[in-house]
Amino acid sequence: MVRAVLAEITRRITEPFSLGVLAKAAHVSESHLRRVFREVTGMPLGEFVRQSRVRHAQALLARGDLRVGEIARQSGFSGPHAFSRAFKDAVGMSAKDWRKKIAPGH
Repeated sequence: MVRAVLAEITRRITEPFSLGVLAKAAHVSESHLRRVFREVTGMPLGEFVRQSRVRHAQALLARGDLRVGEIARQSGFSGPHAFSRAFKDAVGMSAKDWRKKIAPGH
């Protein structure tokens, strides 16, 4: 079940999706999915999704060819504010500052 959810997260990383979509992919209820995912991974499902989205955004930022707003959209965040908050919480700096640090000149 967790493998099916991980595959669905990877497949949908570029788009917003709900817990219901993941539960449907795993053929279980949302509450069961939350509980089992946390038991197996040691992490809440929502936090795992946010971290996956931030890692995807970091890969796009490292390429250096997209604006931060486009990266937020392509990483499945609901908007630029949600992306900025999640990125800073996860990485400790803004996406623009992170890009400057890892890819000077962008």
